[in-house]
Amino acid sequence: MNLHMASSKVPNLRWFFSAFVMGLTAILVLAARVQAQTPQAVTDDDVNRIASQLYCPVCENVTLDVCPTTACDRWRTAIRAKLEAGWSDQAIEDYFVEQYGARVIGTPPRIGLGWLLYAVAPASAIGLGVAAYFVLRRKPGNQAVTRNSAPVPTAEIKNWREKLDRDIHKDEPV
Repeated sequence: MNLHMASSKVPNLRWFFSAFVMGLTAILVLAARVQAQTPQAVTDDDVNRIASQLYCPVCENVTLDVCPTTACDRWRTAIRAKLEAGWSDQAIEDYFVEQYGARVIGTPPRIGLGWLLYAVAPASAIGLGVAAYFVLRRKPGNQAVTRNSAPVPTAEIKNWREKLDRDIHKDEPV
């Protein structure tokens, strides 16, 4: 009987040890999840990171992170609240664009006619480069063009300039 009791106690210890290990694992997993879900303290740097990308609704060309107006102070408070609530940076920007329009982000959206602003500058630069190439590639001819667009031989222009120089310097004392 002693042998039978000893053998019956061993499985109970294994069950207890298995339950203890599984319970400890479950506690560690839950602790990790709670820590991941706990919001971190929002710092002024976090608020200013987003506020530096948004523009004041009252002042012109002033970002929220440096604007002293009451409206910007309220916006910074709203940014802090949204960060504490777990919103992403992009979600906060999208919220302000939805509420106040695309002017708050400082860069035109790349939708609708806004894409033209991104296309006109490079297209203009390319066009000016091509025009400059053709202008500089053109070889100077032997003839100059006057106001009435009639070609005048270069030799005649040289003669006129020499005569003009003589007339100008004729009255000067030597």
